[in-house]
Amino acid sequence: MRRTTVSTFLALAVGGLAWPTSLLETNSIPALAKRDVPMCGPSTGVSCGMNVCCSGSGYCGTTSAHCNSCQSGYGSCAVPTPKKCGKTSGTANGRTVGYYRGASGTGRTCHVVQPSNIDTSKFTHLNYAFAVFDSGFNVVPQDSADVALYTKFTALKSSKLETWIAIGGGGSTTPWSSMVATSANRAKFITSLKAFLVKYGFQGVDLDWEVPLNTADKVGYTSLAKELRASFGTTYKISMAFPVDYGDMFYVDAKGMEPYLDWIGYMSYDIKNPDGTVAGHTDIVKVEDKALPFWFSGIPPAKLNLGLASYGHGYTLASTNCRVANCAATGVSAPGTCIPDPTGVMSLFDIKDIIAAKSLNPALVSAGMYKYIAFNNGQWIGYDDAETVALKKGWANDFCFGGTMQWAIDLGSF
Repeated sequence: MRRTTVSTFLALAVGGLAWPTSLLETNSIPALAKRDVPMCGPSTGVSCGMNVCCSGSGYCGTTSAHCNSCQSGYGSCAVPTPKKCGKTSGTANGRTVGYYRGASGTGRTCHVVQPSNIDTSKFTHLNYAFAVFDSGFNVVPQDSADVALYTKFTALKSSKLETWIAIGGGGSTTPWSSMVATSANRAKFITSLKAFLVKYGFQGVDLDWEVPLNTADKVGYTSLAKELRASFGTTYKISMAFPVDYGDMFYVDAKGMEPYLDWIGYMSYDIKNPDGTVAGHTDIVKVEDKALPFWFSGIPPAKLNLGLASYGHGYTLASTNCRVANCAATGVSAPGTCIPDPTGVMSLFDIKDIIAAKSLNPALVSAGMYKYIAFNNGQWIGYDDAETVALKKGWANDFCFGGTMQWAIDLGSF
């Protein structure tokens, strides 16, 4: 699953203090002020990541309350107005990227997705997820079963479709910090990566570090992007997966990396309520709010791909009398049948199977642009399908996004 791997507490390197990610994600100064140590400003010497406003009290945020009392020099001092293109502009049709987890998609007995099963007409780019790199910074397959699939995957490329490799991923133990720490280590990685691309016929690389945790990581990651571009020229392309939560963005210099990237994939999913209540994990209202740092940092929207999830998040309701977002939950939902996941994540394949088997009528949450099903006396799953994806593409068009990306093809199709 392509989810951020930062722990509940994200160390922000201010006197060794560790702050809850849930507090970093809030835009409420009163909530942030419960901490007694500022996160930005002259007392810390720290500027706000993504150039959001540093309030007079020393907290990073995107609201007028943060910006009207800002500390100049430690972030922006104004809430930007995002560019709008219109819901029917078609800007998001520029790129359609799909991720494919090869070994996961083929190593099961139901809903098997071989490279030959992928409907390539739906995509302009396919990313194979994932490769990793070892302690010597040599790029290697994540799973030995991937090797036999690489050339089958890259054989799908055509004049209308490119095939790339994604490096890293959520939960990966890949030693990113060590690799980006020195120019020599980065050079070893780049040399190995180029050989890997040539060997298997990949046309680009998607960098998926989840997530940089300090200033050294931030500087090193930016240097990596610059040096990759210098080495690749126009022969190979480069993209970066980008987290949805501000706490995970803090040490990513998106603006500094952007000139060297062909695009940025915005992982606009896996959004949860801090209190564990029911939430549609792709709720577009929350996605829009969490996208604000892009506008603060000046990222061209044409370089952004909106993330689309072909899986849902499920809960066990505390009461069957409350079946909507923000209702209380006692825990996650039961796992799916074909692709079981004990964390409440359910593939679109399994969701569709449940809907068909139980003759369910999914409910559309119009404002959030997602659907949910409630069944079995308390099971609740929020997810997207073709209808809600069309709505989300309209949103992406309106905000001038240059494309979309789907995680993941082997979990279901829209």
